[in-house]
Amino acid sequence: MSIKKTIFTTLGFLGMGEMYARNHQLQRAQFYFDKVNDYLSQLPAEQQSEQYYLRVLMMVYYTAEFEMTRNHYADSQRLIKAGVGLCSSQHVTFYLPNLKFLATRCAIALHQPTQKVQGLMSETLAFAKINQNEVVEVKLAALKRQLEKGQLREA
Repeated sequence: MSIKKTIFTTLGFLGMGEMYARNHQLQRAQFYFDKVNDYLSQLPAEQQSEQYYLRVLMMVYYTAEFEMTRNHYADSQRLIKAGVGLCSSQHVTFYLPNLKFLATRCAIALHQPTQKVQGLMSETLAFAKINQNEVVEVKLAALKRQLEKGQLREA
């Protein structure tokens, strides 16, 4: 018997993965995030509702964040790029501050040039202000302070 997988099944997998990740059970979390990644790699080509894309963007964001916690920066970057592209093609800005913040953290972790990191920080702040996302603004300010104090390394 085959279980029909819908976006809601995958959102359930996402929730389980996130729960295990927050409880530092990374092996169990990986099991569920792998299922989310499988779903994301097979997205339908036909146009969907705006609600559908918001759900997909949520999956992209949390999966990219999880990959980053495991230092899988290439996977995280791939997901961030796909998420930003989806935001652009669907004219949705809600997830852009979070995705750009992840891109900034990834660039710092990969010791990207200062100019690139500063550019990503500027983009993060701009999208956070547009979306009135004060949480990302606060996270970005804390990240900047860490960089200024030399607690994080960039190129």
